[in-house]
Amino acid sequence: MKPPTISSEALAVLKHYEFPGNVRELKNIIERALIDSGTEMIERHHLHLFPSVPFAAAVPLAKQNAKAEFVSSLPVNLAEAEELLIQRALQEADGNIADAARMLGVHRTRIYRKIAQGEPVAGS
Repeated sequence: MKPPTISSEALAVLKHYEFPGNVRELKNIIERALIDSGTEMIERHHLHLFPSVPFAAAVPLAKQNAKAEFVSSLPVNLAEAEELLIQRALQEADGNIADAARMLGVHRTRIYRKIAQGEPVAGS
């Protein structure tokens, strides 16, 4: 088996992450990234980290307002919100499921499963 590789961007993100947990948290993050990458190189989008910088300090005010507006327009039902997010990602990715999955930070099989269940139809 070929040893996993990690991109320089992903490595830099890990080096600057404050790890509010412990070494077990790092282990879990790396294991999940390996699964998400599908044995390809681990990229930044494979790392599922909680922001260590407060949201307001990290995002410009205009983007905060746009995100807040988008979030407030989502349905409160989690399944419906997920469907809308998948549809939006598919639209922005011109129907490319792999690209949409990268935008959402999930593996493409998750989107295939949702499509098979008949959930998101727009953009697929």
